[in-house]
Amino acid sequence: MTDLLWSDPARNYGEESSRQQQECFSFNDSRRISFYYTYQAVCDFLQDNDLLSVIRAHEAKDTGYQMYRRSHFSKFPSLITIFSAPNYCDYYGNKAVVLNYSNGALNIKVFTLSSFYPKDANGLVSNVEQLLYDLIKNPNKSFWALLPS
Repeated sequence: MTDLLWSDPARNYGEESSRQQQECFSFNDSRRISFYYTYQAVCDFLQDNDLLSVIRAHEAKDTGYQMYRRSHFSKFPSLITIFSAPNYCDYYGNKAVVLNYSNGALNIKVFTLSSFYPKDANGLVSNVEQLLYDLIKNPNKSFWALLPS
């Protein structure tokens, strides 16, 4: 389970040397746990399992997502990273996304933190009670405190 959650694409994913592609996996020295995997490893996995793409999360991206090199056998990205927590840890200033794949089309909805909840001088939501109330009363709202950018 650890490797499913904490593995990451190689830093030069899709542009690995032939030696790196043969290895397919290497220790993830950035996280100090799990592995990096290569473009070739993902393409082999996709083909062996008759899949279109690997869609993963758990890695912050400034734009909320990253699409990597297309697979050998389709025009679709071999790997997509999404991140659904905007302004992660109230520090990164990143966007968040939700993917919708329907009828052969991939739609990406990008979100940022809503200005609806004013922030104090430290950048924290100043009316936490209102935010919590809205979270409970509006469970179907798009990630509650988020608005499309």
